[in-house]
Amino acid sequence: LCRFIRSRPQARFDFYGESAYPLSELLPCKASSYVRFHGRVPRKEAVLALFSASVNWFYVPRSPGSRFVSKSKLADYIFAQKPILAVVDAGSEAARILKDFKGVFFADPDRPEALAALLEHLYTRWKEKRLPPLQGPIQRFNLIHLTERLADLLTEVSERRAAR
Repeated sequence: LCRFIRSRPQARFDFYGESAYPLSELLPCKASSYVRFHGRVPRKEAVLALFSASVNWFYVPRSPGSRFVSKSKLADYIFAQKPILAVVDAGSEAARILKDFKGVFFADPDRPEALAALLEHLYTRWKEKRLPPLQGPIQRFNLIHLTERLADLLTEVSERRAAR
């Protein structure tokens, strides 16, 4: 992975959020001008980064709770309508959600050599200006829609309790 990064100075990686810190352990190269770890930032800054990126890297490290990622966590990635490099467990909730979209590229978090090959593929497509846009059921992840769905579920639960 470090060889890939060092050999392509045009490629820049900006990682945002809590998972950026474990990622920094996966990229122990001294390519600081190409790789930046921002950690947690205000939501507005994170969303701006998603919309300005060529490809968004969605990383969920393997851990006891990693199979369960809420739809709301993916909503901003999906709404950016940029290709997504999903470095997730194939059996995870994130993989289940993202499989309905075109423009999502999956990588196993435990296979760095496969990830490096996928990065090479995406880099080539980026240079050729052939990165596909994200396509799929994007409106399903609109935050207003998700909020309405949550309100419906809460109403249903409260009505069931009242009926007891």
